[in-house]
Amino acid sequence: MNNLVPIQPLKLFVLLQSVKIIWADRGYSGRELFDWVFTQLNCYLEIVKRQKGHQGFHVLPRRWIVERTFAWLSRSRRLSQDDEREPRSSESQVDLASSRNSFVKSVTIKLLTKRLFASIISFNLRSIERNFLYSLSGYRKHPKDFA
Repeated sequence: MNNLVPIQPLKLFVLLQSVKIIWADRGYSGRELFDWVFTQLNCYLEIVKRQKGHQGFHVLPRRWIVERTFAWLSRSRRLSQDDEREPRSSESQVDLASSRNSFVKSVTIKLLTKRLFASIISFNLRSIERNFLYSLSGYRKHPKDFA
């Protein structure tokens, strides 16, 4: 079973040709892995290390990306426990959960952006319309604009 371990990243990397850097934890700092990643995947392996002088817990650069992803995936009811018999079922559940998370994030961002800019644009349009109509009637600006 351990012979298949390098095959999974290789399959993934075929799908993600644009990846140039892989960030890894200190546990993966062996020279053999550096060489394997460079020769097989044609990219650079960068080990994320603690900053000197820090003791105890502190957030490592790039580490929050992985931890946040696992936190989002663990919200899924099917992924909160490992009840699947086949690994393919678990993989498909991870795919579904990550797709759902991406969709929800994109919709949320679009809605928030739309609401924010709709209020700004409608306010500006009302102000422009009001000033235009008052300029046609002989006034230069709306009386409220002088206050």
